Amino acid sequence: MAVAAERHADDLRGLGAERVVETIELAEGLFSLIAESVGGDSLAHAIERIAPGGTVVMFGSSSGELTPIGFRQFVPGHEGARLQTFAYYASGPEVGADIASLLALIAAGRLETRVVLTVPWRDVGQALDALRQRSIRGKAVLTVTE
Repeated sequence: MAVAAERHADDLRGLGAERVVETIELAEGLFSLIAESVGGDSLAHAIERIAPGGTVVMFGSSSGELTPIGFRQFVPGHEGARLQTFAYYASGPEVGADIASLLALIAAGRLETRVVLTVPWRDVGQALDALRQRSIRGKAVLTVTE
């Protein structure tokens, strides 16, 4: 199950989603893992759909809305579930090991990457504009040459 705008439905089905809905309110059932990047009401609804012992990974807040979260959202029905943050911009010694793990998965063909824009570092503005405007469906890569 994937939650995304209709324009992304074919891409997500190609990645293995059996069903794509436009809002989490339309998602049926409970889920063991929910990756949430919208925040606000979307995050509140995600918590309502997490299975007991499941995890909601919050990795963004594109809505810019605050989400009031309380104990009663987790019980009854979602006992042992947790809300985990993930900040991909964090740095520290563990980041290198995490990146190495991801690269190993990519090299083994177990993690698909969707690089759709590759530009030199000096053209970072072009990549940022494409990401902000959501005109690309995938990742932008900046190359560094000497």
